Parts: sequence; C-alpha cells; structure tokens
Amino acid sequence: MPNPGLIRFKEFSSRPNLIVTSPEALVEVLSTRANDYVKPDGLRNFVARILGFGLLLSEGDVHKVQRRASQGFFKPQVLRLTYPVLWEKAKEMVRSLEQGIEEQSKQTKSMGNAGNFLLSELSRDITMDFIGLSTMGHDLKSFEDNPDKVVDNFSELTDPSLLQMVFLVLSVKVPEWMTDPFRWALDPSRLTAKRALRTFGERMVKERKALLALNPQASRGNLLDVLIGQGIFSDEELADQLVTILGAGHDTSASTLVWCCYELCRRPDIQQQLRTEIRGAIPSLLDTDAASWKTLESMPLLNAIIHEVLRLHPSVPMFTREAIKDTSILNYPIPKGTRVVICPRALNRLPEFWGEDADKFVPDRWIDTDESGERTLNGLGGAPTKYAHITFSHGNRSCIGKPIAFIQVRCALAAIFGRFNVELVDEEIPYQPPSFITMKPLESVPFRLTKVEGW
Repeated sequence: MPNPGLIRFKEFSSRPNLIVTSPEALVEVLSTRANDYVKPDGLRNFVARILGFGLLLSEGDVHKVQRRASQGFFKPQVLRLTYPVLWEKAKEMVRSLEQGIEEQSKQTKSMGNAGNFLLSELSRDITMDFIGLSTMGHDLKSFEDNPDKVVDNFSELTDPSLLQMVFLVLSVKVPEWMTDPFRWALDPSRLTAKRALRTFGERMVKERKALLALNPQASRGNLLDVLIGQGIFSDEELADQLVTILGAGHDTSASTLVWCCYELCRRPDIQQQLRTEIRGAIPSLLDTDAASWKTLESMPLLNAIIHEVLRLHPSVPMFTREAIKDTSILNYPIPKGTRVVICPRALNRLPEFWGEDADKFVPDRWIDTDESGERTLNGLGGAPTKYAHITFSHGNRSCIGKPIAFIQVRCALAAIFGRFNVELVDEEIPYQPPSFITMKPLESVPFRLTKVEGW
C-alpha cells in the first residue's frame, strides 16, 4: 500500500491510531522523539501481572535509573565471562538428548541413533537455565530429575490461551476497570503461578543479599549481584527485575532457538555447512576452552543464521506506543493519546530494503567475502539502514538484553547442530505460530534428532 511512512486506521473507539511503515518515521518515534511516547497503560498493566514492573515496563526517570543500574552487567567484557558456564550447560543439554535417544531406542527395541523431541520444550528448558545462571547465579536444573518449578510457572503464565489473548486485546482497547475484576478470577491457575514466581524472586533476592552481606567477595558478577551492589533498589524492586529478566529473556531466546531449528530443517544444505563450521572451530563438544567467546562470536555462518532468523521471526511481532503529548512524525501532527503501532515482522521484510527475497531465509546476506575468500559477518545484512531491522528496537528503549540473547542462542545452536542432524518429523505440518506476547512456533511440532558421530 503506497503511503508516506504512516498509515492511519480506525477501530471501535474514537482514539486515533497510526502504523509506522518507514525507517524515517521509526527514527522519530524510537529515537529523536522517543520521550514523547510510552507503552499504553493497559498493556503495561497486563504484562506487569506476569512480569512485574521491571526494566521492560518502566517509563521515564524510573526507566533511566533501572537501565543505568543494569548496564554494568551488559558490558561485553562482563557478558563474555558467561560463555564457559553456558557451554557447560549446553553439554548437559546434549547429554540429556542422547539419553532420550537411548530411552526411545529401548522402547522401540531398535538400535537407532535418532529420536523425536519437542524442541519447544527443550528450548524453553535450556534458555531458562541459561538465564538463571547468568542473571542470578542459580541453576534451575531443568535437565535433572527434580527441576525448579519456576520453569513450569512461567509456562503457565505465558503459554497462549484464548482467554489470555482476549484479555490482552481488551487491555489495550478498553479502560482497565472494565476487565480488572475478571482477569484472574476466570483463570485462577495463572494467579497461583504468578504468586509462585513472586515468591521465587523474593527468595533469590533474600539469599543473595544475605550471602553478600557475609562475604562481599562472593559476588559472581551476575545481574542480581550487580543490582544489589547499586544499593538503590528495594527487595520488591529487585524481585521485579528478576522476574522480568527471566520472563522476557527466556521466552524470546527460546522462540529464536526453535525458529533457527525450523529454518535449518528446511535447508539441510545450510545445516550441513553450519555443522562443518562448528566442528572446524570447536574440535569436540567436551572442549569448553575451544568454545570461547572469540570462537563463537567469530563464526560467520552461525551468527548470520541467528541474525536472519531474528529478522524473519522477531520474538515480538508488534508493539505499540502512545503519545503523551502533542507531537509530530514526518511533520504530520500527532495529537496526544494517539496509538502508534510498530510491526517488526512486516518492517523486517520490506522488499525495498531486503530485495525480492525479503521473505526467504538467506543467511548469506549477512556475510561478506573478500578476494581471498575469507568470510566475515556484516552489520546490516545488505540493508541501507539499521532501522530496516527492528527486532530489538532502537534508541533509548532498545532491548538491553540483546547481547545475552545472542550468547544463549550461539551456545545452544552450536551444541545442538555440532552433535545432531535435525529434521522435521512431518514436513506437511502447518507451521503457523500462535501469537500472544511473543511469537513462538507451535508447541506440538516434533523434530527428529540423529547423532552425527565424530564430535
């Protein structure tokens, strides 16, 4: 639809609405005039019932304080210290998969080296463990016999249900007082899960503060220790930050991991190239020293695949901002109260920036090859501006967790595809993802993992 960068649309309310369709308009909303917009109250309050009012949902001066306090953890030199810990957990995941293959072989009385798995469950478990270790130094033990219940509690809260999706729409469209009395009354199990998560966050804060009070040198440099060290947050605020990071961090990383597996199943040639790259850089799964940040961050195909999947399948397919004052976009007047809708899934696929193959999985768009044949990752994927790719947003409200998300997916992908060949069990399965807060693949889609010897 030809347009000047903005599309106006109407709904059943009288509130003005806009869809942003150009990088130039995005720059104004997300960067130059970012302080003129906030997340709509109804949406913030709805998500806060799941995650609390942490960094993801805070606004104004509160957001600035929280973001500044967290930045010490998200520095590259600090995050890179997490690679050995996460690789050990990735090895644990591979062992669990191999045990699953053995158990399936016994049940079928076969000598096979392959098994079927729901990678949606696997990705949820590994990314939750990754987040637990890196943000609070706590192992959730998802691959052991008695895992922490926090994983199931998050699934109870975030798995899409018709009821939740109805309330999400109502939270954005109608005044909160109209829906508030019914939210949890109609779905009490989610209230129980919410309380359990709050209790978990408070327990983690209490335990870490007690330990650090006895021995300040016991700090492991994780996010919780960094926030405690700032000395500016109450225990309730610290618990909010933990639940926010666990929820937002694990769900987006888990979604990206499954989409990577799905796309590589559809392109076995690229999957084989990836396995060759992994095994060439990391001689053995057991070699934690070889799986260093230098190695994993310098692998062009591995990182290109992650970039391309994030472009095609952004974890948050759409988000909304509301003007808190009269402002403008591209010199068009924007009255206070206007809702501005931004759709990463559409903007990330605009042919004018990504070419005729904008809808296709083409990792090589992120790789440059010089005259000697050396391949290196480029930053834009061939697009003319970074605003052509807004999966993590831009400006002062861009996703602060982007670096840790990349680290998690790098470690998990390298471990899985270094060891296994991955296929879809049924190529005919319709693969339309349900969309709630984040976009994720169908939970019931099975993948077949086959051990590839020599690693």
